[in-house]
Order: sequence, then C-alpha cells, then structure tokens
Amino acid sequence: LARARGWKARWHATDRSPDVLEIARRTTTDPELTFGQVDVLEGADALGPRSHDVTHASLMLHHLVDAEVVRALRQMGRVARRLVIWNDLVRDRAGLAGAAISTILGPRHLRHDAVQSVRRGFTLDEAEAIAAAAGLRVRSIRRWRHSPRFLLSAFPAEPDDTRGRPVIRADEIRIGYSRRAVLDGASLEVRAGEVRVLLGRNGSGKSTLLRALVGAAACTAG
Repeated sequence: LARARGWKARWHATDRSPDVLEIARRTTTDPELTFGQVDVLEGADALGPRSHDVTHASLMLHHLVDAEVVRALRQMGRVARRLVIWNDLVRDRAGLAGAAISTILGPRHLRHDAVQSVRRGFTLDEAEAIAAAAGLRVRSIRRWRHSPRFLLSAFPAEPDDTRGRPVIRADEIRIGYSRRAVLDGASLEVRAGEVRVLLGRNGSGKSTLLRALVGAAACTAG
C-alpha cells in the first residue's frame, strides 16, 4: 500500500516472542521490513526515545491489565516523534454478538477465545481516558467501519509535558443502596499537579465517591 501511494516508508515490527519473530523473518523478504524482540512495556529503552515517526499497537493491548496499557501507551508515546496509533477491540453488545456470530462455525475454543477477547476490550470512552492518562493528546477515536474494533490516533506528549495529565477520571458514576441512589451521575477529573477538595453535607456521597475511585465500592453505572 505504501509503495502504491508513493510513500517512502520503513517498518520495524516487534514482538516479545523470538519464535514469532523467526517465523516472520523466514516468510518475509521485503528489505523495508525489519524485526526486533521488544517488550511493549519497555519500548523506549529498547528502541530509543523519538526514534520512530509513528508507533502502532494492533489488537494486543487488551491482553494487559489497565495499568500496563497506560504504561505501554506511555512508552509508545516516548518512542514516537509524530503519532501514536492504537487499534483494538470494542467492548459492547454489538461486539460480543459479532464475535460469537463470526466464529459460530469454528472450533469451540475459538468461539470462547473470541468472546473473551471482546470482553477484555474497551469502550471508546475508556480507550480515550487511558490514552490521556498515558500523557497522549488524543487526535481522534472512532469505531472501525462495522467491526468490533476502534482506531485511536494521538499526538505524543512533549518530553517534559507531565503536568496537566488526567490521573483520575470518573464519568457519570451511579451507586445506590437499598434502591436509594447515593450518587447519580457524579463526574470528576483530577489532573497532575492539582489538589481537589470534596465538599458536601453528611450523607451527600463524598466517601462513597472516594470508595468508588479506589475500587472499594462497585458502581451500578459509569
């Protein structure tokens, strides 16, 4: 595609597995495509800061826990000079249905893995928040055509641009006890370098919101 469009592009494909890389090298003769063993969580140390124009993660970050996803995107932002691209699975009912239908004729383990992968995916709001927490400036995010995938593109932060990152973000949280809503649509964002104070009368939900932020209280929505 790059050649057809007249782009002068060189590609460096990475993976943690030496076996995968060996198979790739044996099946590829393109001189513009090279391979390297790199852990995405340590990408900047392996490849060097600002060593590539674009970094791209495709359908693999959903295998990590959220804190590792933030770390991986932060590393990608350190490596990239111009743009970070992330495409992955959208977690919603349509995505789950699509995964089940597309593998309905496949082996049982394939159907199971497809559905589990979508369940480990991200909503568009989650993906945008995670990218922002990694210090990236999100340019665009959209669902990819009619598939259970999204495409996010973001600008890497400046090397010293750490203040102002969203480090805590809650959107439309709802928590209730015995059919009584303690929080109904509570939202909060705290950025690096900020100090926030929660004010309110007794029983207004201050402690409940703090418990929700650290995972000690389960939200019914948000």
